[in-house]
Amino acid sequence: MAGAELVKRLLSKDELGPCLSTDLSSHLISKYGLSPEAARKRVSRETKGDVKRLSNLKLNNAYFMYLQKDFGAPWYWDSLYSVIHNLQGPYSRVLNALDARGIVPESEFDIVCGAPIRQKGQVTASQALKALISSDVLVTQDIPGLGKSVLTKEISEQNPKSLESHVLARRQAEILVLRGVKDWLRRLAMVSAEKVNLRGECNKATTVGTFSWDLSAPSYLSPMVSWSSNDKPKPGFVVCDILLEERLSHAHVEPFIHKTKTLRALKRVGSTLFIFVALHYEEKAFAALRSIGCMPATVENLFGKDISEGLKDLLQVIENTSNSISDPDKLDSLLSRVGRLEGVLGNIRGTFFELMTAYIVRKTAPGNVSVRKIVKDDSGKESEFDVYVQAEGQPIRLIECKALSPNSELSDDFVQEWLQKTINRARQHLKRTEALEPNGPIPKFELWVTGSIESQAMRRLQKAKDANKKKYELVVNGPHELKDIVKDDKTLSDMLDKYFLEFSYV
Repeated sequence: MAGAELVKRLLSKDELGPCLSTDLSSHLISKYGLSPEAARKRVSRETKGDVKRLSNLKLNNAYFMYLQKDFGAPWYWDSLYSVIHNLQGPYSRVLNALDARGIVPESEFDIVCGAPIRQKGQVTASQALKALISSDVLVTQDIPGLGKSVLTKEISEQNPKSLESHVLARRQAEILVLRGVKDWLRRLAMVSAEKVNLRGECNKATTVGTFSWDLSAPSYLSPMVSWSSNDKPKPGFVVCDILLEERLSHAHVEPFIHKTKTLRALKRVGSTLFIFVALHYEEKAFAALRSIGCMPATVENLFGKDISEGLKDLLQVIENTSNSISDPDKLDSLLSRVGRLEGVLGNIRGTFFELMTAYIVRKTAPGNVSVRKIVKDDSGKESEFDVYVQAEGQPIRLIECKALSPNSELSDDFVQEWLQKTINRARQHLKRTEALEPNGPIPKFELWVTGSIESQAMRRLQKAKDANKKKYELVVNGPHELKDIVKDDKTLSDMLDKYFLEFSYV
């Protein structure tokens, strides 16, 4: 049999299937009697035509080989993942991180992947990402609410949208818990109070040593501090990663374990306390974290059962925001329970204001109401409206909800972008998808805001309203208007005051 045909047959599904070049060579030696040199040359020579290899992904001085027709098939992914995991290297840790999370914002890839930002002799996070993307193992994709994100090619070709709401909900909950951990560390004086950095906050780095973390802070506790010859203390560190999936396996925490072991080998990094936070651990994962001296925490043992259960309910509510919220008392209960975490309310105020807006609209107007409606302009660029209302014979309503932090104003920059980009994209979307009647009701764009608006922004809104009144209706509902809308519903009125308007309504 000709060399090319033999290699093609061995790489077929019914023989070896997709495999490492070294495994293919070994098979040629053991079964067909080729010498090691002859086998190596044949494998190297036949990587053309129907026979392919992932040349950008070097795996222990070998390459993954496959037939072009098998690319993307279930057995292709099974074989590739098996090869990568058997080597237990940096690419395996990346796949473990993505298996645990589904979708990872590119800005957080450094944290979760288990690879250093830079370190001699190590595959860095950026190198791993580049190699896996160029080999079509991973892809990047713009995800509403997450931005540019990393996911496996396999998932991207299925239905990543089914994951999006879950990932968005989980990440919101993780930020809430990280803020609680931050407060817990500060209250115990375990860290420098003003130097606790969290992922995604104020562009501050969460780097300790050569790795990024979800939380990092210097610590001057006596077991953590070392002293230099000039009697100046050198702080240690507290670092924390978090993953709030229902049950974590050993593979899911392995990237964190690798970061921990590698950091401890660096002589110039001070003593470090490692914390991992989850909802639950499988026994093997818990034991592995304990074995390296890490603190494997759960939300329940950090903050108590009531907050833990409230957080799980919160995850469900956020994840299912497209469903009807039929009982505002449930929102009130959830806000009360998880609001005991220091700083939590400010972070979830926006999500719950969207839910409350959707509930108010359902109660006060006819039509179909959906939450987080994606609109696309003619070029495919996306924007999101928090609440979308459609009823026969009535104007389509697209509502933007802004639950402002205490003592803040809605900026002119936001208003300008909303008017010029978001509304224009929505108008193109409606024209293309809704077949609006020429003499029918014009769409209504509404801005529901719990606080004040910058004076320049208000002038811009009024100018846009006057200039476009034949194209669309522009409505701004501030604190006074919101109170008036719910004045006949004491429960809603009290909730608005308690959670959304207490700092801004005058």
